[in-house]
Amino acid sequence: KPSEEQLKQFTKRRGEKPQIDQVDSKRKTRIEAETAVKNAMRELEEARVREELSAREELEAHKLTLEKAKKGMARNNEEMEKIKQADRSKHEKNEAALAKLKQEHEHGEELIRHTIRAKKAAHLDDEDRVHELDGDLHRLHEKETERICRKEEEDRRREEESRAAHERYLKRVKADEDDIAQGKEEMEKLKREESALKEELDEKERTFQEKARAIKFDDDDEHSLHEHELDVLQKSNDKLEGQVTIEEEEINNLSAKLDARRITQADEKKSDRRQAAAEHEAELMKESLETEETVKIAKPVIDRDQPPSPDLEPSLPKYEKVEPTTPKPEIPDLPVSTAPDLPKPSEVKTVV
Repeated sequence: KPSEEQLKQFTKRRGEKPQIDQVDSKRKTRIEAETAVKNAMRELEEARVREELSAREELEAHKLTLEKAKKGMARNNEEMEKIKQADRSKHEKNEAALAKLKQEHEHGEELIRHTIRAKKAAHLDDEDRVHELDGDLHRLHEKETERICRKEEEDRRREEESRAAHERYLKRVKADEDDIAQGKEEMEKLKREESALKEELDEKERTFQEKARAIKFDDDDEHSLHEHELDVLQKSNDKLEGQVTIEEEEINNLSAKLDARRITQADEKKSDRRQAAAEHEAELMKESLETEETVKIAKPVIDRDQPPSPDLEPSLPKYEKVEPTTPKPEIPDLPVSTAPDLPKPSEVKTVV
């Protein structure tokens, strides 16, 4: 059972609670006001972040446009180089084909001329052989005449030998006559072949001239077409270069604006933090003074003859002011652009 002194102290504490509730109400009102101010600051920061995101998106769009323009220039340069290479390759191929055709023509002509010379040499050899056979035949007739004369004077015992010789003579004459006829036929054949080869040579010459003329005309037409394609691509390349210069200037201007905006925001944040710290210190001092005044008003009367008995209820913990931190909204990372490093503002060409 509690003593009378303990009951008195409990009654005094019951009288102090309304005053403490008023302090808590003021404290809650002040905390709600601080929360409203911080919510407004957070909304302002989110608006700034949205504006910065919009500027970054515009900057990224310009970077993508610049990258597309540079890729278009690279494709045009590559296409121009391919066309030039194709023109050079086609021209070299035509020159090689013309040289090869000329070499084949000269080789065929030389082969025909060599064949004609060989035919003429064979013709001369046949003529020499015919003349030689005619001489041999004439001498053979003379020998046979002399042999017949000697035969009439010789003994009949050599009649069989003479007959055999006569048979050999007949065989030799027949063989020589056949050779002569064959030689004449060969000469006629060589003449016909020589005429045919000459006609073939003339036909090859006409074919060579026609093919060379056609190749020259095709080469001129293709060269004119390639020159036209190069002019069209060069005009497109000049237009893209102007667009690249404009996009680079726009990107540099936007980057400078973003840098200036970041510096201004950093200065504003520093000023806000200093003002908030000063207001917090003032609130702490004001709260400390109010607490001291409340304690002085509600101070109990202590009997000096009796020592104070321990409290039955635990004392309230001392309130410590903790400044709530406003979470900074995270800015989503922009997609990394694959465009090459932008030039510095001093390196950008001025377009007049």
